[in-house]
Amino acid sequence: MKGPAHERRTISAANKTLLRRFYKEVHADWNMALADELLSPGFVSHDWPAGGPVGPAVFPERDHNTRWPKLLTES
Repeated sequence: MKGPAHERRTISAANKTLLRRFYKEVHADWNMALADELLSPGFVSHDWPAGGPVGPAVFPERDHNTRWPKLLTES
């Protein structure tokens, strides 16, 4: 029987997969089209200065290569 615990594990696994994909394809491979697809229009990065722009469009404006020079991702 599947219940709430199973649903949490399924959501957790899906979130983990999504986050790994995001870091590999957006941060490491610099695929900004995927950032547009995955991030909500109201996305706020808590690494950036408060009150700054929001949404996926701000990613190309930030120099992630200096902020995260080496990202390690698992296959």
